[in-house]
Amino acid sequence: MTVSIQTRISHEESPLGRLFVTLANVSLIRYDKTGEEGEECNVHFGFDERKEAECFAHYLKVAQENLFEKFMRGPFYDKKVVYLRNLRTSTIDETPARMQFSIVSRDLGDSKHAYRAILTQDNATRCICFDFKSKPSGVKRWDLLQSRIWVYDEDANGKPYISQTDWDTLTGQSVVKSVEGATFVKGGHERTTNDWLEELDRLFRVMKPDRNDRYKKVKIAVIDSGLNDKVKSRYMAQNNIVYKDFTHETRNDSWHGTCCAKIICDMYEEATLYIARIFEKDHADEKEGPIRMAKAIDWAISEPNCADIISISAGFRDYSQELSNAVTRAKAAGKLVVAAAANWANTGTVAFPARHNLTTMCIYSTNTSNQSSSFNPEPRSDTHNFALLGEEFQHPDQKSGPMSGTSMATAAAAGLAANIIDFSRQEDNKSYIWRLPDVGTLPGMLSIFSDGKGELGLYCNIKMSAFKNIAVAGAAGDLGSAVFNALVTSSKFNLTVLTRKGSKSTFPSGTKVIEVDYDSLDSLTAALQGQDAVVSTVGSLAIPIQNLLIDAAVAAGVKRFLPSEFGSNLVVPSVRKLPVFGTKVAVEDKLTELAKQGKISYNFVYNGAFLDWGIKNNFFLDFSKPELTLWDQGDAEFSTTTLASVGDAVVGVLTHPQETQDRIVYVQDTVLTQKKILELAKEVNPGKEWKVQYAKIDDITAQSDANVAKGIYDWPTLAPYLFRSLFDAKSVPKYEKLDNELLG
Repeated sequence: MTVSIQTRISHEESPLGRLFVTLANVSLIRYDKTGEEGEECNVHFGFDERKEAECFAHYLKVAQENLFEKFMRGPFYDKKVVYLRNLRTSTIDETPARMQFSIVSRDLGDSKHAYRAILTQDNATRCICFDFKSKPSGVKRWDLLQSRIWVYDEDANGKPYISQTDWDTLTGQSVVKSVEGATFVKGGHERTTNDWLEELDRLFRVMKPDRNDRYKKVKIAVIDSGLNDKVKSRYMAQNNIVYKDFTHETRNDSWHGTCCAKIICDMYEEATLYIARIFEKDHADEKEGPIRMAKAIDWAISEPNCADIISISAGFRDYSQELSNAVTRAKAAGKLVVAAAANWANTGTVAFPARHNLTTMCIYSTNTSNQSSSFNPEPRSDTHNFALLGEEFQHPDQKSGPMSGTSMATAAAAGLAANIIDFSRQEDNKSYIWRLPDVGTLPGMLSIFSDGKGELGLYCNIKMSAFKNIAVAGAAGDLGSAVFNALVTSSKFNLTVLTRKGSKSTFPSGTKVIEVDYDSLDSLTAALQGQDAVVSTVGSLAIPIQNLLIDAAVAAGVKRFLPSEFGSNLVVPSVRKLPVFGTKVAVEDKLTELAKQGKISYNFVYNGAFLDWGIKNNFFLDFSKPELTLWDQGDAEFSTTTLASVGDAVVGVLTHPQETQDRIVYVQDTVLTQKKILELAKEVNPGKEWKVQYAKIDDITAQSDANVAKGIYDWPTLAPYLFRSLFDAKSVPKYEKLDNELLG
């Protein structure tokens, strides 16, 4: 097992409380093939005691650091020095010094070798390692520019550290400015963040104005953790910055805001920055943060500042009325607000204010290959999901590792938008731009970004991925078994069935079944850990238990909830008020409100009457009797669906999460009337005589209303309300717009 510089040591905790120390990016040596290294993998060590896990992780970290130092200073294990040269130089104070340049080789088998160059200096801690693949005789500037460069040094406290850098940063050159050499040195290696910045710089050079053009430059507000104390004076002197601290802390150790400001300045050098410090640390304060952010936005857009762009590389899990009002005021003033989606992956939805899609431009992150970053939350279906590079940006403190996140992507989006607005303000371009005043507004920028990633591949739209881990509640009933069978047959999901303790229900071999206490939030939350979606098919009497199930889903970070709403068209106000649907309406209202808060998404499946269930249970007509009652003449058309088709619809919803998010889906197999059912019954049994009688739904529901007033909620009381929803044309029981095609 090979533990390298790329190997990461991390801590994890399973839902059952077991602790793990993980070695990530480990290469396994296969001794049966002459020491050949296999693909990188993760190695997990499990512990029952936290103290033991932390102690083990500490020992691993110390061992790794010792190996790093040996790796940086010379050959060890099976490596060999194939070139060595001593150089004479001098230190900063002109003291003579000796440097040593060596090339170390490692045998990869099949006559292949890997090489690295090491540069050290006598009596100095700092050393530099170049990791390249050329032959020793071929090492030259081109290879150094392409190689991975590692620097070993000590910080101000004497603690050793290792950081990865590139040639331009190492030599103090500005990567973005070295465009002339870029086409040469970037010939055949993996695309990097610096490549992306160079591509942008190429674009920005074309967009540069005439030197004599005296137009208004773009103003950008950066609302974040402010500037780190170590570089604040230098940044203030080198850039046009207006600074305001909204915190009560004088010291600033955070680098987050500094990194965001650096990205913007690197992309748009002409910017006037209005930097508002609202966080003392790198992490957002959910209580004070929204209030401070609202004040900072008002400060940025008011006179004399009048910032054009508000860059918010932060966000909160909960909605804030003060913050909502502030971003609304910013949009009304014609300002562009860009905000970070969040870095909590699928444990939560988009942060606020980024999810306020009417006033802000939400930004996700990609890697250098325009692939969605692993830390992105799920994209949303009802708005744009713009993503820019957000990974591996150079830290302002070169002793620290690179920074990644939707925060970095948001800063990059602000820098890109600033260049676009700047271009639109140049005198030579004004006559060619349609609706010029709209360019710097939210609608204008959305229109510009909406073409996807464009020819340069600088940004893209990302889509929500299909759900994989599905928990099913109520899988043993008539509807539940049909839905569960459809999920199993699709072979698209990892399924978990929730059952009550002591349940006698049985499921196919291999089905994961978890017994839960439906009256315990803790029990339900534990069972839903790691689930992407919950499908509830509980019966009518059990519908109220969904409230606690929904709370557990939110607590466990579940992304989608499908309640047991299958049936009538509850959008119609008169249907929604029927007593038989009271508990369903309450569940719908709860999920709708939670979705507005960004805590979970939902789907309501409206399928009309269950066709096969209705025939089997004599709901439409009783085949054992000769009498048949037709309600209100029996001419009203209604949608109806088999249980199997409802199951297929659920599969369709879960495989199209973005298209179906936070809305009703309408499905049906056919449209019937009571008279049509009677005709079909006569065709099946032509010798049977049916005695048809007619009745009014108003009459039977009046009696039900009287019973409900007395507190009676039995089946004879509630059934007439179902007849009202199904056989009354005013209840719109026939669905005009269907999602059958989308759901397959």
